[in-house]
Amino acid sequence: MTLLDTFRSVRKLRDNGASEPLAEAIVEVAQDAAEAATDDLATKDHLARLETATKTEFAELKTVIAEFKNDIYRALLILASFIVATAGVSLAIAAFFFN
Repeated sequence: MTLLDTFRSVRKLRDNGASEPLAEAIVEVAQDAAEAATDDLATKDHLARLETATKTEFAELKTVIAEFKNDIYRALLILASFIVATAGVSLAIAAFFFN
């Protein structure tokens, strides 16, 4: 980021006809505007920290998804076991009554 050379700017304004107080006020306003415009800019450090945090959160999300996937498979296996057991019991009852 380029910093405003206030002394040089005031001198240039004075040399071009501005009074000392006016030149100082103009430079102060310009400096405030420049600071306000750059306050919310991300630095390389900000971006690096954001990248690290995003990678960490994404890894945690992948872990949660894998655990959820395993839970679903486990539930499906239990459900399939109940279906097979129910079918077996139904066949046994049918064989008992119809034979």
